[in-house]
Amino acid sequence: MSHLVLIGMLGALASSCAAEPDRPFCEPGIACAAASQESCAHGPEAQRHGRSAFLDGTCVAKDDQACVAASLTCALWGQCHAPRPDYRPGPCKAQDDRDFIASRDPLCTTGTCLAIGDDCAKAHVCRLEGRCSAKDGVCIADRADACRQSDLCKALGWCTLIGNQCRPASLADCQQSEGCADFGQCAFAKGQCSPCARSPECRSEGLCHPVGTRCAAFVPKHCQESAACQREGRCRLFQGACVK
Repeated sequence: MSHLVLIGMLGALASSCAAEPDRPFCEPGIACAAASQESCAHGPEAQRHGRSAFLDGTCVAKDDQACVAASLTCALWGQCHAPRPDYRPGPCKAQDDRDFIASRDPLCTTGTCLAIGDDCAKAHVCRLEGRCSAKDGVCIADRADACRQSDLCKALGWCTLIGNQCRPASLADCQQSEGCADFGQCAFAKGQCSPCARSPECRSEGLCHPVGTRCAAFVPKHCQESAACQREGRCRLFQGACVK
């Protein structure tokens, strides 16, 4: 799967959750003027997120069948079971994570479908991001090998397990990715793979241009404007490095 395809997929997942002009989107657990038994049963909440029942003025998930049929929440995000009557959400932790945007974290809102058992291992989010285990109703990453085998490891360098997510954590993660080979995102800066020109090594060492799978000094200007030139006199370009 190419880098561009994955970027498009991630964008589509986020935009798919936006309100439709002719059918306002109702968040679970929040009263919605557009909600009714009919609109919940046949609207985007049911089709995308399994929220096909009308309860307390909004659309909520009430049975496993509706959750399993959901095009986003189950197939992509692994949340395939309706909450049981005794389900009590824990502390809400989600802020702007894509899972929260797509289906609403069940720790933050009631009435959402839950990831239970092997739901995550069967979902696209396992192959895409290495999130193959269920915890607190959502899919998380908890195995380093799942991160390394994920599509986003290959495409974007999201190869290292950090907390419950796979993310880039080193130059090696970035330099082995398609993002480096195809788009020059071969540097690691601020927790993500970045273009060489935006990296600390560009400012300090003049390594500002992608060459193969690494960042290197490419023109004399890279060295002349670097901190290495100002501090150490390494202002001359030689075989991709700044030297005296």
